Amino acid sequence: MAMTLRARLTLWYAGILFVVLALFGFSVHQAAARLLLNDLDEQLRREASSMSLKIATELEEGNDLDTGAHESYLDFSAPGWFLAIYDAQDRLLVGPPDGPGPMPKDLVETRDVFKSAIVVARGAEYQALAARATHPSGAWRVIVMAPLQGVRRQIGIVGQSLLIGIPIATALAVLGGLAIARRALRPLTLMAAQAQGVVAPRPGFRLGVPPPADELNALARSFNGLLEKLDLALHVQRQFMADAAHELRTPVSIVRTTAEVTLGAEKRSDAEYRDALSVVAGQAGRLGKMVDDMMTLSRADAGGLVLQPFTFYFDELIQDCLRDVSSLGALRGVTLSSSTGVEVSYRGDGGLLRRMLLNLLHNAIDHTPSGGRVRATLKQMDDAVELVVEDTGVGVAAEERERIFDRFVRLDPSRTRAGAGLGLPIARTIAEAHGGTLVFGTDGSQVGSRFVARLPRHP
Repeated sequence: MAMTLRARLTLWYAGILFVVLALFGFSVHQAAARLLLNDLDEQLRREASSMSLKIATELEEGNDLDTGAHESYLDFSAPGWFLAIYDAQDRLLVGPPDGPGPMPKDLVETRDVFKSAIVVARGAEYQALAARATHPSGAWRVIVMAPLQGVRRQIGIVGQSLLIGIPIATALAVLGGLAIARRALRPLTLMAAQAQGVVAPRPGFRLGVPPPADELNALARSFNGLLEKLDLALHVQRQFMADAAHELRTPVSIVRTTAEVTLGAEKRSDAEYRDALSVVAGQAGRLGKMVDDMMTLSRADAGGLVLQPFTFYFDELIQDCLRDVSSLGALRGVTLSSSTGVEVSYRGDGGLLRRMLLNLLHNAIDHTPSGGRVRATLKQMDDAVELVVEDTGVGVAAEERERIFDRFVRLDPSRTRAGAGLGLPIARTIAEAHGGTLVFGTDGSQVGSRFVARLPRHP
């Protein structure tokens, strides 16, 4: 069963808190046990020292060790405790008649000044301490024992309090964690509800952004940024479809009108049929090129413009492209030239780069009047090659120099010989597919148009 994020956060929080409290409780329990046992041991030490002092006082008054031990024993008044006194030969001088039994041998025979031990006698635990003392009149050993029942009871109370308190604290933490998580994640719930409430594309729709500058605020702003990009993509797509329909409508209309007019008459001469078919073929070629360009851009948008790189000489590619458009240049009265310098080896998709260069050259020829010039220049750099195509045509206004790379943009729609406005977008797409750029450049003495493609050597 899937758990909500609030439940998972609460369980993780409660689990970590329980482990921390359990470790803390164990430490408190151990510390309390040590403190209580050390306190009892300190009390035994003080009692044994006091008894040794009394024995020493009796000896200084002239009594022997047996008499001093018995006299001091009579002053022992610790309820529930037991006292035994031994001489240097480990002989019991005086002890409790109803004591827990014989004193442990390791305490009786110890040579340490103080020695502590836990003794089990008659089913009960005792904390025992042996203290050795000396005097010019003799040496003795005092053993004091106290029952551990009271200390164990206090330690048990501490343990029970922790066993009860830790689960209660964890349960309260779970309830508090649920409330805090519900409050903290409320903006996320509201954003999810807003997103689910959108049943159809709504341009301009944005999620409400929570006021605090936290992670949820950043999430909402990032999601709204994504919505803005989607809106832009949808707008571009709609505009592309509208422009494509507009561009396709013209040749289709010409083909249909030509066919209807030609077929409308009962008799047509061979020349008239050839003229009509020539018009249809021309428009069909235009349609084919336009569809091919649109497919190229669509593949590029979908990430499907896959490069097929190989090594070739860029200067030779430029010369081949100039030969391909030389007849068009001669027809338009435009002079073509190049400046490639030394041989430039380059690894890339030669077919796509050829198409990019041909698009740039066709664009330059189309917008250069008769008697003008088109020049292609290749520059070799350390990490890139730079291809420049410039002409002496009508040029482009400064405010239009970026818009010309948009699809179906023609600055002078009255020019019937211009294309559909896809050549430059495709050229830029090919340059970017190679990791490069294509921009409208300037050289300070701008005449006509100047396009600069910079391509890295390792695309």
